[in-house]
Amino acid sequence: MAPWTGARFLWLASLLAALTFPQTKAFDLTTGQLFNFAPLPTGSLPNEPLFTPDLRACVFANIQRSLSNLTLSDSQTNARFLRLIFHDCASGGCNGSIMKLQEQKAFVNTFLSGYDKVQIVKAAADAACGSNLSYADTIVAGAFIGVYLSGGPNVTQYVRLGRADTDGLDDPERLPSAFTLNDDLIKTFAVLGLNVEELVALSGAHTLGKATCANVTPRIGGDPYADPQFLYGLTNQCRTLLQQLSMDLSPTQFDTSYYKVMQTGKGILQTDEGLYAENTTRAYTQLFASNQTEFFSSFAVGLLKMSLIGLRPPSVSNVSAGLDRTTATYLFRIEDLQAALDAQIATPNSQVVVTSILPADNNPDVTNVTFWVVPAAINYNGTIPLQEAAVIVSSLNATSADPSKLILNSTGLGPVQGLQILSSPLANVTLTSQTFSLASFTLAQTLATLQQNLEILTSQIARALGLRPSETLGVTLSTPVGASGTLVTLTVTVVGGPLSSGSSTGQQRVGDLQSLLGYAVGNHTLVNETQFGIPENVLRAPENGTTMVRETGASSPRSDQGAVAPVGNSALSSVPGWSVHVFISSVVLLLSVLL
Repeated sequence: MAPWTGARFLWLASLLAALTFPQTKAFDLTTGQLFNFAPLPTGSLPNEPLFTPDLRACVFANIQRSLSNLTLSDSQTNARFLRLIFHDCASGGCNGSIMKLQEQKAFVNTFLSGYDKVQIVKAAADAACGSNLSYADTIVAGAFIGVYLSGGPNVTQYVRLGRADTDGLDDPERLPSAFTLNDDLIKTFAVLGLNVEELVALSGAHTLGKATCANVTPRIGGDPYADPQFLYGLTNQCRTLLQQLSMDLSPTQFDTSYYKVMQTGKGILQTDEGLYAENTTRAYTQLFASNQTEFFSSFAVGLLKMSLIGLRPPSVSNVSAGLDRTTATYLFRIEDLQAALDAQIATPNSQVVVTSILPADNNPDVTNVTFWVVPAAINYNGTIPLQEAAVIVSSLNATSADPSKLILNSTGLGPVQGLQILSSPLANVTLTSQTFSLASFTLAQTLATLQQNLEILTSQIARALGLRPSETLGVTLSTPVGASGTLVTLTVTVVGGPLSSGSSTGQQRVGDLQSLLGYAVGNHTLVNETQFGIPENVLRAPENGTTMVRETGASSPRSDQGAVAPVGNSALSSVPGWSVHVFISSVVLLLSVLL
């Protein structure tokens, strides 16, 4: 399968160019930034396939129109949507649970508002576009468009639609309060997959809207950050607990004035002032105060990551592996890394998605890479045939036992070490394997010499063929009749052989390998010819495995040589009972970012 890459995501973004509003140029993000927040293949959200480009354009245009109208009578409308996205997404995922009365009554949501406006915006868009927006999508889209309408970055072309509303409730106690200390605030955001930079950037949402005095007056006597005289001045403005105070000088404009206020020691909320007071976050407050472009970029990435909290594709496996290169090497080669992993592990109905790239704790020269194996982007129903899923798990189990089976050296990405399967609903699945004849050839070396070096010979051939972890190469040595040298016979064992006698799955893979073998022979890369000599009299086994036929010469590999073996073809996929719904797990990073 072709990997889901930043380039493909940008292609999708260009397809949705109609979603950018004409008043200003869309705020573009780099491939690296996209990876940080969007490691989800297209179609991963429950109803995402329903939102065609035309429907998306209609929905966004109507939400913009509704917000513009609502702002005429309530200047805090955009700020209300921005508060709602945080309270909905950060309490358990972007699932619309904040629209349930029971959750609204939670203490941390006491002063939250705008629920009626969500209903108005949703109804208008559904009526105009024939959609059936979830509350979750309405809140998310409203937050992004509200930021844009207030003068902030326009990144609507990157906003995903297709979330489903939950029937349950989330836990609002996960949300930080206005009095959470800085270290605890960092930990709270880290659980959501948001780093320190994104914490400080997302706190910039307070540049819109006002703070309720109930979140201000308790600071007296208990705030380690603020000037007591300043606090007493604030309390004089708070006649009642419901009274509201602007958090910067332009509460309806999305700008950097919020950070400039913090630098004067006059942040309205304790959490805000703590961002400037503490060393761990001060540098970002200073950066954003002086550089609006940096603020807009970091805020956009952070909010996009937040909009995907709780959303991840159905996963066959969540895997972590160590790679013997520095982190910087991989950050600039995300697409190459995904392609290499995809070619070795994925199957026709699945793909590999890298979700995080971090330096190892104790060794900066080693990088820890986490990746998912998920249904392919084109597979919207969230299922992978059981046989394919079992082959994936077998490959990962084999690599976990022997990391050298995962061959990434040809891409310059370094050897794999310490691969771990973090989670897999099919971890205990086993599947039978089938052995197929591949080819034979002669080498001038004597039988005794090759037997002494059989392990090296086998390794070289396996690497030249790019065998996957789920495949095992067999090399048999014998003395040819009436000839000198040694006859080398190759077989390949494919884990997860056909489930039905009529399937030719394994034979299709053998055909691919034979094409690669012919290419390697013609280009003198099958074996180290200085050590073993030139392969001669190359014969390859036909697909029925009955007679060997001579390889007529080097040919280019098949166009699908780097693709995954077609292990779950359409005939097999239609066999009743052999499809598995792969389970949705909790968020791994968010985000990585992505996607």
